[in-house]
Amino acid sequence: MASRHRRGAFPAGAKAAPEAEAAKESVAVAVRFRPLSPREVRRGEKIAWYADGETVARSEQSNLAYAYDRVFGPTTTTRHIYDAVAQYVVNGAMKGINGTIFAYGVTSSGKTHTMHGDQISPGVIPLAVKDIFNIIQETPNREFLLRVSYLEIYNEVVNDLLNPAGQNLRIREDLQGTIVEGIKEEAVLSPVHALSLIAAGEELRHVGSTNFNLLSSRSHTIFTLTIESSPRGQSNEAEAVTLSQLNLIDLAGSESSRVETAGVHQKEGSYINKSLLTLGKVISKLTDEKATHIPFRDSKLTRLLKSSLSVNLHSYSSIKQF
Repeated sequence: MASRHRRGAFPAGAKAAPEAEAAKESVAVAVRFRPLSPREVRRGEKIAWYADGETVARSEQSNLAYAYDRVFGPTTTTRHIYDAVAQYVVNGAMKGINGTIFAYGVTSSGKTHTMHGDQISPGVIPLAVKDIFNIIQETPNREFLLRVSYLEIYNEVVNDLLNPAGQNLRIREDLQGTIVEGIKEEAVLSPVHALSLIAAGEELRHVGSTNFNLLSSRSHTIFTLTIESSPRGQSNEAEAVTLSQLNLIDLAGSESSRVETAGVHQKEGSYINKSLLTLGKVISKLTDEKATHIPFRDSKLTRLLKSSLSVNLHSYSSIKQF
């Protein structure tokens, strides 16, 4: 995963986010390797990349090596990855500063498994939701209001996954940040309630079969928790209220333009790759102190994430899937 902070950045390996540790990195990236699938084993395919220690990804064939903030092998649990590189983003959001967590990589690399998981091995999203409610229980001196929204970006069109009628929604910006007009927000009182909204939204998400995956995500989804808190039974002064957003994102998988040569899949792949390319450019510019222009407006995805990826951000985290 990667991290970006207004006051610096927490090291990607930290479980907690002590203020004294802030300010070491602008963006940090972690890599997770998945094991070979049964289909790949039957085909006789071999491991191409592996984790060489905690920070290096190395090619089995060409001896190329790349350094990241953290590298996790195929036996690493999602719980361990969450504790190492995502938990501090959630902690920061509960203190009133925006945060974003997402996984990205090629089609069938395991992004949805990392972000959503299953009942046996919960993903980053259910782990984050559970943590949020645990923090609320452990903070009796503050009152919290949690609101959630869930949307997808499909072929550069924004659709509301909590409201089937909310299609092709407009994005605009004002002094409060980026707003999706007409998006449905629901107040949530428990982890079960929040996760039930995700499950309902997933039923509306665009998926399809590809050469790599029988059920591949063809859209980006953004689950946003808006967290508002104020002192319990104390002053109602504006400065005592904190307001932040935590974006939990499952990106569609990138793929070669040669995979689908015509029809709907070609169009989907083109939009997916363009938005992911723009996201990469934005992240690259954010880490370049000399950059004078950041192309947030070049895609719907980066427009929606502008307030969380820009200088007002507490933390930005991503997992690159192999």
